[in-house]
Amino acid sequence: MIDSIHTIVVGTAKSLKGDFYYKKAKDKFWKSIFYSGITPEQIMPSEWKKIHRYGIDFMELTHRIHPTDATIAKNELDVLKFLADIEKITNLKNIIFNGKTAAKPFAKYINQKLIAPPYGLKDWNFNNLQIFILPNVTMGINHHKLWVPNEVEYFNCWVETWRLIKNNCEIEK
Repeated sequence: MIDSIHTIVVGTAKSLKGDFYYKKAKDKFWKSIFYSGITPEQIMPSEWKKIHRYGIDFMELTHRIHPTDATIAKNELDVLKFLADIEKITNLKNIIFNGKTAAKPFAKYINQKLIAPPYGLKDWNFNNLQIFILPNVTMGINHHKLWVPNEVEYFNCWVETWRLIKNNCEIEK
């Protein structure tokens, strides 16, 4: 399966909810993949392994589960393990960082800065990969607000990125 992966979505920590990715009610991840046309059906978080058939997989920068990014110590974000893991993926073309917190340690390691606008395709030269930083898919989940004013814009950023990846990679239908 590792040979069929072309895109890795990188987060900070795995879900507290068990063997799932992006299960919170406000998570827009699965909806964005469906809206972009990558998947012909809406995949449920509990069915996350289905995403492999479309050349997509997940990685985390920590080895422990955390309720929020705020509970992660900087020294827990293991960029070296991440780099070793992606070296094993022979057909990797894209890395999507789910939020700035996930992207910062990688950017620092390759001597890049997160400059405005922080989201989108980066012009970073790293192993001929396309590097994207996208808004955290828990859009609207803000510990101080119930809704983030640019939630629709953030969702559209994900959808457009998936469409770009779909056009640049062979996606099984």
